[in-house]
Amino acid sequence: MLITLDYMARPGPARDYHLVEILRCISQYDYSAVIGRQWRVSDLEIWMYGPLGGTEDDLNAMFPEGGVVTGEGFALVGGERLMERSAVVQLFESGHFLRLVDPAVPVELESDYKLLNGPVVFQASNVDLEIRCAEACPYEIVSSDENLIAKLNEDFAGSRIRY
Repeated sequence: MLITLDYMARPGPARDYHLVEILRCISQYDYSAVIGRQWRVSDLEIWMYGPLGGTEDDLNAMFPEGGVVTGEGFALVGGERLMERSAVVQLFESGHFLRLVDPAVPVELESDYKLLNGPVVFQASNVDLEIRCAEACPYEIVSSDENLIAKLNEDFAGSRIRY
């Protein structure tokens, strides 16, 4: 199941959603859904950080303490650190945030995965929550947890759900 948080439906001048708001909503639904979990972050482009030179530079700016897998284009970070850094950085042009089921097992991405208008199913193995962001908004969130999708739908007016 997929929910799209469409910024056009958000009232007021601050129409963009922020990753930290989404992570906060998810952790309010289930505290252990973010904190204490391992996340794989890729396809990251950060707004307002100047020309950083690509995904790996953006990942290093997002996680200066480490976690970036050199030459692979992704970082492995804890949920608490992801939440902290997303509050500091705030604005993403794009990003792919995958919550791992088993941190010891590598993630295999579909070769044609999409960050925008993607399928309603997971695009990677060993994940149980997928947050996609492209072109600054909208955010797409894939989860098999219908109650989580309902909570996101309740908290983010104007969202669209696809099955």
